[in-house]
Amino acid sequence: MRNIVTDSGIPTEEGQPWSAGALQDGLHFNGPIRYLTIDGAKIRSGDDGFALNANDAGTDDMGTDNEMGPYVSQGLITDVAVSNLQCMGADSGIRLLSSNQRIDRVVINNVTGTIQSYLAIIRIPVAAILVQSFSTIST
Repeated sequence: MRNIVTDSGIPTEEGQPWSAGALQDGLHFNGPIRYLTIDGAKIRSGDDGFALNANDAGTDDMGTDNEMGPYVSQGLITDVAVSNLQCMGADSGIRLLSSNQRIDRVVINNVTGTIQSYLAIIRIPVAAILVQSFSTIST
């Protein structure tokens, strides 16, 4: 995917232009995923700017109970390349999450912009992750 623009922020009270909260991710991908490439993304988000979730809370398949729709599942995430990511006010810039599924061979390059809390949240058991080339990150 190239040159993506997302705006999932919700206007709130004056002085707080974007509300932080669940379900406001900019780009959010659940596993299984293999060979994902993103080059160029501008993301305004009240939650995570870019998120990879192999699985959440020890659940192997959220689609079995249809709690998030019939096509939402979880699993291995591998061979992901993300470059030229601009965060505009996201609570956290990057989130990688798994309770027991593998997230592997992820390269994230050239991240710029502003974040509210954390540049990256990484909660995974085993992985090979390379995050490099951060510039002009401010909180």
